[in-house]
Amino acid sequence: MANTFTPTGNLITDRADHTGTLLDNGMVLIAGGSAALNQASSIPAAFNSAELYDPTTGTFSATGSLITGRMNATATLLTNGTVLIAGGLTTPGESQNSPTLSSAELYEQVGTAPGSLSFSNQTIHTASASQSVTLTNNLSSALTISSITTSGTDASDFAETSNCVGSLPAGTSCAIGVIFTPAALGARTASLTIANGISVSPMQVPLSGTGVAPAPVVTLSSTNVSFGTQTLGVSSAPQTVTLRNTGNANLSIQTISLGSLNAADFVIANASTCKSGATVAPNSSCTIQITFLPTVLGGRTATVNITDNAADSPEMIALSGTGAPVPLVSVTPSSLSFPAQYVGTSGIPQSVTLTNNGSVALNITGVTASPSDFGLLNACGNTVGIGASCAIGVFFDPTAGGTRSGTLTIADNGAGGSQTVALTGIGQDFSMTPGSGASATVSAGQTANYTISIAPAGGFAQSVSLACTGAPSSSTCTVTPSMISLSSKSATTAAVTVTTTARSVGWPLSRVDRRIRLILLLVGTSLFLVLAFSQQRLKLQQFRFRWAPAFAMALLACLALTLTSCGGGSSGSSTSGTQPGSYTITVTGNFTGASTNLSHSTKLTLVVQ
Repeated sequence: MANTFTPTGNLITDRADHTGTLLDNGMVLIAGGSAALNQASSIPAAFNSAELYDPTTGTFSATGSLITGRMNATATLLTNGTVLIAGGLTTPGESQNSPTLSSAELYEQVGTAPGSLSFSNQTIHTASASQSVTLTNNLSSALTISSITTSGTDASDFAETSNCVGSLPAGTSCAIGVIFTPAALGARTASLTIANGISVSPMQVPLSGTGVAPAPVVTLSSTNVSFGTQTLGVSSAPQTVTLRNTGNANLSIQTISLGSLNAADFVIANASTCKSGATVAPNSSCTIQITFLPTVLGGRTATVNITDNAADSPEMIALSGTGAPVPLVSVTPSSLSFPAQYVGTSGIPQSVTLTNNGSVALNITGVTASPSDFGLLNACGNTVGIGASCAIGVFFDPTAGGTRSGTLTIADNGAGGSQTVALTGIGQDFSMTPGSGASATVSAGQTANYTISIAPAGGFAQSVSLACTGAPSSSTCTVTPSMISLSSKSATTAAVTVTTTARSVGWPLSRVDRRIRLILLLVGTSLFLVLAFSQQRLKLQQFRFRWAPAFAMALLACLALTLTSCGGGSSGSSTSGTQPGSYTITVTGNFTGASTNLSHSTKLTLVVQ
């Protein structure tokens, strides 16, 4: 209870006129003094004994003795931790013979350390960061540290880590680390006890901390986002703030909204991953993207407000920016239309004029034309001064037939951030496609018939020559007509004819040895000569005019057969005409102008059986 006294331990020695000094280690040094006059029949001498009071235990213990017994002396704690004890009397002051002392002496503490360690709120069953106390040896000799332990009600909640146990040289220090891991909710207390080889009570360092339940903790990468100067009406590049849950429980985001006076000038981008209703797991994060779109000149401010289940909800991000004057941009004309021209050729460029009518310079960050049918000749550079103009040329190079549309885009710091010009043009060309049947199957000797369609695009009205290739050998391919004139609108058809040739088979020949063939040739020739001689010389009736010619013809046939068998040396049959197989017929159309060559083709399939 405040303003009251309670008993504590007793001094080892009754004494009066002593000194009492609070030491750095929290103990109290009681030094010198004397016994009371009514305790002895003679005048007592001053004490040279001293003792230490430990407030953590309420007890006194002996410490080193004074060099000189003294009473009514002064005791002063010096900055280096020692105590200066000076002057005093050797006997009580009532004695006229009591001499005063001019001597002084120093008392060295065993060691010094902070009075206590206090830990902030710590989630139960999780270890805190280490805190440390410094133990300093103020003695003139080495100090032996016999043990460093934790004790008290919640001693197991505190863990000591150090390399201080052992000999600590004079005038040196060492650090004693302590980690707090609360086992339960609420206040947790213990003591760090440092035992040493000096005959005094161990030094005590009170320890305290509070165990709390798991909870999310919001950490923002920035709580103040500045966009600087931004052109009026032009959106800035997004800036990103990362929200991280550094706690050990899920963070539930309830709302994320813009507030304050100029909230309408700032936008939370859809690309943000921190959204109302989202959950962020421990050690995870999400992002908030903000852009600045000033609607008024001058300074603009707002806040991003985040409400969630964290202890410090709501969290806030301050936003600021300045709206700057905007260039007044005009582009004339607002559209360009190009005359028809052949695909793959470039026509005469047309231009648009860009004028800065504002009071600040116009900064151009990009000029593009799309699609690839349109090209650029940009003479504007990166900046257009106040009241200045520049030209941007556009040329048309159609990549396909028909109407081609595109856009010229000028990215700048003018209102809206960009200016656009509509682009149109017509590409002239033709196309070729097969008719209803792109494949035909015929036997050798038959004719395959196809049709192809040739269509104009973009008002193409020219003559196109047609030809076909890819027909198999012993066949012909023709296109009728070989030259067509296209109108600007309708398609025209042409006929494609592939004429094949029938295959023929030669007399089959067997493999006969060349020597046998030679013998047959000689025998046949000899028989012919004998018969002819017999007819002339013997005038036989049976070989007369009726049988001799027949014999001669037989011999000639044998001779012919023998002669035809002499070549090649292989058996089989010889063939001619269109061979079976699948063939690709390519029909090509060409138009050649003064500076233009347009060529297209289509494929047909021929199967010969």
